[in-house]
Amino acid sequence: MKQPPLLRPCPFCGNKDTKFSWHANPKRTWRVECTTCGASGPRRQDTSDPDADTFKMAADLWNGEMI
Repeated sequence: MKQPPLLRPCPFCGNKDTKFSWHANPKRTWRVECTTCGASGPRRQDTSDPDADTFKMAADLWNGEMI
């Protein structure tokens, strides 16, 4: 299993305790959430492409590395 990408602190409250969240409905998606203030990043949908790393894409969006 791949090591999860590192996450930056929450851009709203500064909390360092952020986590990946997987949602099964209506589609399988990943996003990052702050455990303190509840802020969340955009969802990234899992694809059938085995080379697509949606886990990393969700982290990159949270970390401000994708536009």
